Amino acid sequence: MARKIIDNTARIDVMTRDLLDCIVFNSGEHLPLDIVAFDMADLAQEVAVPGVQVDAQSVPGHWCRESMRRALENLLGNAMKYGTHGNPVELMVREEGGRVRVSVHNDGDPIPASQLESIFQIYRRAQAAKGHQDGWGVGLPYARRVAESHGGSIIVTSSVENGTTFLIDVPVDARPFEGAPTAA
Repeated sequence: MARKIIDNTARIDVMTRDLLDCIVFNSGEHLPLDIVAFDMADLAQEVAVPGVQVDAQSVPGHWCRESMRRALENLLGNAMKYGTHGNPVELMVREEGGRVRVSVHNDGDPIPASQLESIFQIYRRAQAAKGHQDGWGVGLPYARRVAESHGGSIIVTSSVENGTTFLIDVPVDARPFEGAPTAA
């Protein structure tokens, strides 16, 4: 009974966050950032759940911890949901040229090439693989807004041969972007 209460509370928390994200998207507000210093490798370890393999180099920097956490949780949740059951999801953190690159990779049915851009639009989802229809279609647009608010970007590659990889690429120091307008 306690496990059911905890699980239901967690689901309500996710639904509430999704609803708040919808309100922010619909109002046109920019994503508020609270930039603090932390190590992205530590965050990767914190968000990893069973079934996720973490390969994270230490990358200290300045980002909004809460929004980066939620973006990674969204990407990991999708990777777990749409990936091949039994195959691990890979979460990788690397620094390259003053930027941190965080990738989430899974094997499974690829996202159709014609939908690789539209999945980042609010309320849009790729044709659901394996009958998955749950979700509001705000997780990937939120992840894009987080990346852009930090002065970066998010891209996706997806194929039968190589699986699906979402890559967030942001500067190691996002302080200059706190409060700046975004393209979203």
